[in-house]
Amino acid sequence: IFLSVATSVASFGNLSDVGRVGGRFLATSRVLEVLAALLAYAISIGSGALLSPTSFDTASLAQKAVQETHASASLRDTIVGIVPADSLDPLIQTNMVQLLFLGVVAGLAMDAGGTHLGQLAELMKGLNEFFANMTGIFCRFIPLAVLCMVWSLTITTGAQLLASLAAISVVVACGLACLICLDLER
Repeated sequence: IFLSVATSVASFGNLSDVGRVGGRFLATSRVLEVLAALLAYAISIGSGALLSPTSFDTASLAQKAVQETHASASLRDTIVGIVPADSLDPLIQTNMVQLLFLGVVAGLAMDAGGTHLGQLAELMKGLNEFFANMTGIFCRFIPLAVLCMVWSLTITTGAQLLASLAAISVVVACGLACLICLDLER
């Protein structure tokens, strides 16, 4: 993620373009989150007890949410926490917000450095391509891993799981259809 963000930001060459694309990304992701939540709620109403909120232990969920709210940091601590104490900690701890922050800063620095940082930019682009290829290879095995997981869960929990998975598959398919429609509008 760090390499992808850094090389992407460096390739823009204009800070306003980075902000425009980032704003579009945030707006699109928020709209899709709302659509997914509405779709999941509509399916849960239509399917009765299959995805009914009453099938969950809402009391313990509410208690856990209250405990997490009390344990959460203040807004100031959250904003200050975006900037990592050292540059390797976000990579080791996989802190996504800090990784994104470092990626944007590194991309802006590479862009501002011009030809002086050209070799570093090329190295980062090469590493990004390498890791993208590795991810592509791993992704080819995901269907097999999902099949094994569903098979194991079905054996353990029974056939009712398949009905729940079918409902979730409908939500995912509708979400993908929304993404395709949004992409076609561009």
